[in-house]
Amino acid sequence: MAKQNKAKSVKKAKKNKQQRVPRAPMNTHATDVARILLDPCHADMPRSYYPGESGYMSRFSNDISIVGAGNTASYFGFHPNSGWTIGASVAAANTAINPNDFVINTNTPGFNFLAANASKVRAVAACINVIPSALSITNITGDISVGIISPDALRQQTAVIHTIDQLGLYTSARTAIERRGYEVKWKPGSFDDKYSSFINPNGVITGGNGSDLSDTTALLVCVRGLPLGAVISLRITWVVEWVPKFNLGLPPTAAVNPTRVNAVAVSAALDHKRSDWWHNLMNNTGRVLGNAATEVGGAFARGAMGKVESYLASTARNMLNPSTLTAGAEMLMLTL
Repeated sequence: MAKQNKAKSVKKAKKNKQQRVPRAPMNTHATDVARILLDPCHADMPRSYYPGESGYMSRFSNDISIVGAGNTASYFGFHPNSGWTIGASVAAANTAINPNDFVINTNTPGFNFLAANASKVRAVAACINVIPSALSITNITGDISVGIISPDALRQQTAVIHTIDQLGLYTSARTAIERRGYEVKWKPGSFDDKYSSFINPNGVITGGNGSDLSDTTALLVCVRGLPLGAVISLRITWVVEWVPKFNLGLPPTAAVNPTRVNAVAVSAALDHKRSDWWHNLMNNTGRVLGNAATEVGGAFARGAMGKVESYLASTARNMLNPSTLTAGAEMLMLTL
């Protein structure tokens, strides 16, 4: 009797369906703010990220030269909250300089336009590009240092004598000058969200121009030890929010920006990603920072930046309490 072939029963293994990991939500406004801080020269300008009256957004740039004939050292400072610039070129880095004697307002990017049209301004982003274009390959000497400092150090209300050697101590990054470009980018301070009245009609900035010189920040570039008479080129870029004067036919907006995107918190998140994101003196251009802006947007959307903001606020209230600072720093590390 023929055997009947029984079909073998094969148990099909159940395939485990891969669970889709939901993509973290993004706070696109925070991402835009991070991008403009990282790349003031090229990034799209975001809508205003400050509270209070909304202004018009513009990007301006200006090219100047420093050091020059008979000199071996120079410094240049830019205060983005008000737009004033300051600088001097001297024979040597230990030559005494009076900061009040060297306010050079016409180096402000967009000076003519803003002096004619803006009643008040505040910074959105800024950077200084340094190009040692006049140095040959064979005679490169000297060093460059950059920093983000209190403008009080640059512009004193009483005459305080400085040298470039002393100003260089305020900077936090220094390297030997090479034949390449350098860049320093602005980081906002706690009062940079306040408007500052722009330069008065005679073109002179008086005092702090309505700006708080202790809790806003300024960019500083120092060069020293250059070959006698060498020329260093600077390009200053300023992304500025400005409110028009009353007689231009441009009505100011009454709208406010109740946004939870805090520029100081965004800067803190970038610091956490890489603490030297604001300059390229150590050849870090393009490294690590490619996805930094996106990560900041994700952190805001997850609510982590709310904790960072709380940390920043508690730090301000408890600056003299080391245990609070330690706990806050640990919490910051855990949230991002």
